[in-house]
Amino acid sequence: SALLSFPALVGYAAAGPWIVPALFGPQWHDAGMVAPMLLPLALPFAITPLVLALLAANGRITWQRRLALLDLATTAVVTWFTVPHGLRTLALAYSVRALLLVPLQIFLARRVSAIGVRDHITALAVPFAASTAMGIAAAMLVHDYNPTSPLVVLLLCGAAALIYAVIILGTLPQYRRGLRHLVAALV
Repeated sequence: SALLSFPALVGYAAAGPWIVPALFGPQWHDAGMVAPMLLPLALPFAITPLVLALLAANGRITWQRRLALLDLATTAVVTWFTVPHGLRTLALAYSVRALLLVPLQIFLARRVSAIGVRDHITALAVPFAASTAMGIAAAMLVHDYNPTSPLVVLLLCGAAALIYAVIILGTLPQYRRGLRHLVAALV
């Protein structure tokens, strides 16, 4: 899931302040400014599904339920304290809250499997690096071109996504093979 969540959130964080108003109109400018506050969610979005699946597969439904209740309780507390400070503060606090639960999730994954911290780092390194390069490219492109039309936004996001795809395909051979099989099936 890191192959999808990292580039999606990095791209949205980098280009959201330009993309949202270009797609939905200037009245949505403030909604685009929330995008960078959601960037810390990339790591929890990548790890949480794996941990929940591991807990379920190992019969640790009680742990899974307790983790979900902790997530809900911390969300309620963060929301209660940050709503008076505005949407950007709420979004950032929610994101950081989710990020702070990642060590617990990694601990639980280690308890029920042989997947440790190094394994997580190894699995996430390439998507993280590729997403970072894509995010830098997206930020530079939208900053330089300041897109106001949906077509220009689409072209700039496509250029940034191409950078991500080239890095992923260049560093992870299993995806090159998969792409070759897909192209062969289509031809």
